[in-house]
Amino acid sequence: MEFDVRVRLLPSDMATGVVRPFAEGVVQTLTLRGIDGDRQLDADEVDDELWESAWALTRMLERPQEINTIDASGTSLVHLFSDTDYGATFVPYLRDVLDDDLRVGAKGALVSMPLANSVLVHAINDSSVVQAAQAMIPITRQVHKSGPNSLSPHVYWWRDGDLTWIPTYFGRDGVEFHAPNGLADLIAQED
Repeated sequence: MEFDVRVRLLPSDMATGVVRPFAEGVVQTLTLRGIDGDRQLDADEVDDELWESAWALTRMLERPQEINTIDASGTSLVHLFSDTDYGATFVPYLRDVLDDDLRVGAKGALVSMPLANSVLVHAINDSSVVQAAQAMIPITRQVHKSGPNSLSPHVYWWRDGDLTWIPTYFGRDGVEFHAPNGLADLIAQED
């Protein structure tokens, strides 16, 4: 009998079973997919080899069903939509999914995962990164609030599969964010 064990991303406060950190407010969990539904695995069922196998299967099978470019306040965002709750699991492997459509270079990308099946991406290639962040933040929060299957209200800096949270807030002058040191340096270079 073959098992379909995949990685699923969940909000930190909603996960049961065994979890590992993924990004600020998001954890990864292992799910056994079956005819009767999906079940999160418990710690006694999981080892490092199963995590590796589950990520390999997830990387191979999870792809967005739709890729759309959105003009948001004069900058381009790419919306990736999947019809499964595993859609956001391709975030670590954006280059696998998007390299032909969106040139994600060494500077990385801004990424948000408002829903388990919906991802927004903006490749950092020029000075539009600030404009893109200011557009992504309210879109991400609104989509996250609307649900269902809300995942994260945050925007992250993606670099080679790693995510760094970008703290944000709404100030008197609009959306403001605090770029992490490396991202702040890139923004300063692009200006």
